[in-house]
Amino acid sequence: AVVELPELAGVRILRDGQPAGRTDEQGRILVVGLRPFDDNVISYVPEDLPLTALVTGDSLIQRANFGRQ
Repeated sequence: AVVELPELAGVRILRDGQPAGRTDEQGRILVVGLRPFDDNVISYVPEDLPLTALVTGDSLIQRANFGRQ
């Protein structure tokens, strides 16, 4: 899953509560290791955001189905 927090570099991203990495200089990160056909909770560390950041929600649930319906 690609996570995008536009223009927010260095934000720690978590996959199911475990570190997945930090956003790049453009605010993007590719989160790998998702469990297929299961819910994967992707979130960020709020303390890494500047006080002026406008972000909706604090997590999302991604289900990787790898092309199967």
